[in-house]
Amino acid sequence: MNEKNQIAVSMGRVALAKPVQRRLLIPLTVVLLLLVAGFSFTLVRIQQRNLDQASQQVLKKSSEKLSKSLIIQAQSLDALAKVFALEKKLIEALQVQDRERLLVGYQEIFSQLHEEHGITHFYFHRPDRVNILRLHNPDKYGDLIVRFTALEAERTRNTSAGIELGPLGTFTLRVVHPVLVNDQLIGYLELGKEIEDILDDIHDEYQVELAVAIRKSALDRYKWEAGMKMLGRESNWNRFSNAVLIYSSLSRFPAECVDLIDHAEHEHEDANLESEFNGRSWRIMLSSLTDVSGAKVGGLFVFNDITMEKAEFVKTLTIITLFCLSLLAGLLVFLYLILQKTDNGIRLQQVELEQQTAIAQQMAAEAEMANMAKSMFLANMSHEIRTPMNGVIGMSGLLLNTDLSDEQRSYAETVCSSGEALLCLINDILDFSKIEAGKLDMEILDFDLRSLLDDFAKMSASKAHDKGLEFICAVTPGVPTFLQGDPGRLRQVLINLTGNAIKFTEKGEIVVRASLKEETDENVVVRFSVCDTGIGIPHDKQELLFQQFTQVDASTTRKYGGTGLGLAISRQLSEMMGGEIGVISHVGQGSEFWFTANFRKSSKKQPTLSPIENLHDVRILIVDDNATNREILMVQFKAWGALSDEAPEAVTGLRMLREAAIAKKPYRVAVLDLQMPDMDGVELGKIIKTDATLSKTSLMMMTSLGERGDAQLYKEIGFSAYLTKPVRHSELFEALKVILTGKSCKFERTIVTQHSLQDMRPDKVSLLLVEDNIVNQKVALALLRKLGLSADVAANGIEAVKALELTSYDLVLMDVQMPEMDGYEATRQIRDPESKVCNHNVPIIAMTANAMLGDREACLDAGMNDYLAKPVKPQVLAEMLDKWLPAEIKSATRTSKSEAGTEQKMAANKENSLPVFDNEVILEHLMGDHELAQTIIAGFLEDIPQQIQTLKKALAATDITHAERQAHTIKGASANVGGMILSELARTMEKSVSLGDLCAAKAKLPELESQFERLQEAMQAIYG
Repeated sequence: MNEKNQIAVSMGRVALAKPVQRRLLIPLTVVLLLLVAGFSFTLVRIQQRNLDQASQQVLKKSSEKLSKSLIIQAQSLDALAKVFALEKKLIEALQVQDRERLLVGYQEIFSQLHEEHGITHFYFHRPDRVNILRLHNPDKYGDLIVRFTALEAERTRNTSAGIELGPLGTFTLRVVHPVLVNDQLIGYLELGKEIEDILDDIHDEYQVELAVAIRKSALDRYKWEAGMKMLGRESNWNRFSNAVLIYSSLSRFPAECVDLIDHAEHEHEDANLESEFNGRSWRIMLSSLTDVSGAKVGGLFVFNDITMEKAEFVKTLTIITLFCLSLLAGLLVFLYLILQKTDNGIRLQQVELEQQTAIAQQMAAEAEMANMAKSMFLANMSHEIRTPMNGVIGMSGLLLNTDLSDEQRSYAETVCSSGEALLCLINDILDFSKIEAGKLDMEILDFDLRSLLDDFAKMSASKAHDKGLEFICAVTPGVPTFLQGDPGRLRQVLINLTGNAIKFTEKGEIVVRASLKEETDENVVVRFSVCDTGIGIPHDKQELLFQQFTQVDASTTRKYGGTGLGLAISRQLSEMMGGEIGVISHVGQGSEFWFTANFRKSSKKQPTLSPIENLHDVRILIVDDNATNREILMVQFKAWGALSDEAPEAVTGLRMLREAAIAKKPYRVAVLDLQMPDMDGVELGKIIKTDATLSKTSLMMMTSLGERGDAQLYKEIGFSAYLTKPVRHSELFEALKVILTGKSCKFERTIVTQHSLQDMRPDKVSLLLVEDNIVNQKVALALLRKLGLSADVAANGIEAVKALELTSYDLVLMDVQMPEMDGYEATRQIRDPESKVCNHNVPIIAMTANAMLGDREACLDAGMNDYLAKPVKPQVLAEMLDKWLPAEIKSATRTSKSEAGTEQKMAANKENSLPVFDNEVILEHLMGDHELAQTIIAGFLEDIPQQIQTLKKALAATDITHAERQAHTIKGASANVGGMILSELARTMEKSVSLGDLCAAKAKLPELESQFERLQEAMQAIYG
């Protein structure tokens, strides 16, 4: 078919389409009609607003007129009262309280004032406010006057004025003037005037109708009815529900006014409505009325006639509407002609568009092929880079564990840190490329949120503690434990945000929280936050943080490093988890990065840590100087049913313990922090255990700075438990049960530690490493040795299957790409029930340099249990082994020598003569980090002379408590850095001081200084 024929066919197809004018004309007509209607509606709203403003202006003028008139009248009455108070006949009669003389002298004057000035009340009172004479009602006297104006005049001894609601239900302007003779009070003169004449003036001046309603709650019905009858006014108490009418310039009210008048009962400032009655249109407004005491007692109603304004508006609106409709008709004709012309142009454009669409489809197919090639390139690049990187990082790590010169160690550490930085960059770029391509899938797996956060906290805490930061990780008790989602991606975001917090924080704390934001029957939204006390972020830079390749500024990038992709990836991942991400920060005050994630509830039954018998109502005292730690423990203990209190420092905690003991409500457990100002947890524990009234309180030590041999020390003091932060929720719960009942642990208990809660299993672990690369074999075996484990090695899948046929291994670490038989096929044969392997369900963990989309899924589809991307870090490998090894042998991954190791080594060295400096001790403690050891030793050598001087002063002052603590400090510090002789000597001195033998301790001081000098020489010989 030639080009002309194609165009003809295309024109035919277009001709069948519905013309644009037919499709658009009706909607445009509707839109224009809506515009006219909207314009009319806007005019109505403007008119209503104008009427509102005009009516409000009338209300404002009326209220101001009332206020000004009251002020003027009050001033007039005050002036009149001052004139009367100077008259001699009034003073003489008031001094002797002669009511007859007062009646004769002022009755005629009152009548004249009433006729000419509308004064309705004229009183004389004694100094004690008892009424002597009412000129307007002479028969009533002798009663105590307790109105506000009278009380205020008595209090200030000055004239008091204002409107008051009287017992008869009228608003009266009153002026009470104290009468003084030689600064001595002889009585009061009171003048009063009703406000009806003022309201009549406002009615005449502004041509508005007025009414005053008083709240029934402020009146006595029978007194009010009697008063209205006496004044000759209507007294219909039941006319309205909540108020009575005491004044009105209208003869009748519309029905709509009833609710508004009853509105006066409530304490609203203003209310208004529009009504039609008496053949007129009215805007009715209400303003609260307040008496001189400030009490709201009723409302002033203003009726504004708006009949003329409304008529003028209706006329204007009609003219405008007719004009708009005429304009609309002409516009529609014009649009019809324009759209008809547009149809003809569109027909030609559609032909060209179809031709361009065909070209675009061809280009899209070529782009898809290019994208596939890009994905293949990224997969190959990932594998090819990760394989040598595994060797670089792994072998440099092994090299750092050997004896090196300072220069060699510096070079090796640079290689290792550079390799890890490059690996992070590769991971970020690969993750970002997968997200941008829309090929990063989220897994839906069952996982335990609390276990995930506990494992994450253990890993992150070590990095925080290395910088001297407090690290806290907590879950709000209401958050479900078992969820469905992608735990790996959740952990990735947490690690990213926490790593940034640690990187940008030099002192203070890092706090990670998980709290429940929303919950339904099937889903939960969890809010995670990471708070730090770091450098903070300027407000104008916060929006840029979550964009790719962006950091706060260039200087930050140079100082702290980073790709600028981490937060962008975190934002994408949080959105893929159905949530959002944000930051709250102030420069110099720290930051809070938060994100939310939507998870399904797992079908597993959620654990219920409801109050149980041995924790319910148990009284626990938390003594910790860190407010966040106290808050988290308080919330957790409350969720478990315990009754907990908190103290910010040791002295307060000791006082609370003693007060509770005196009140016969002692605390059963005291949770103490080690490091506190003024008095640390060790000293507080000693005081508690030596106090007969407190010694039965069980003690739990919690610290982030555990030292070797501390468990034995705390046991000797009397502590029942010793846990290192961050503490797993389950370990804390179990430790509390153990120290309260002793029934939960199945081992011979000396002191409860995190290791004693775990180490109840055999120490033999059988592992198989399947790896064809010799370098990778060495790296993996070295990592396992660091964890106290060993493994058999198979070079390919065939050897692995044969090994599993001969031995039942506990776990297999499987490479994927190998000669002869790869890891996928080997796993399929292991899982095959027809194969000869001993254990078809053995956990298999993939260890591969592949980290692209689908690699993890391919491993899981082949039957593997989990997936590790090379290069593998020791902490990540330890967590994976802890996750998949059978429960009864997991302790092999925790071959902790932190407590027993040093003590055993010290005991062995005692038999073989203690060395001055054992370098292996500090390197073992720091996982072979030579540079960190050098830094710590430099600080130790600078600090110990000061500690020795402090010990001297304490011994000279016979201060046993401080001398014992100082000797203990020197002992622990020396043991941690391998100063065996110095540590043993300090231990001997500590024991002498604790026994009260200060002379023996003083005798050891010269030897202590001599041994420190020897230790200093030995350390400097190795570390310079």
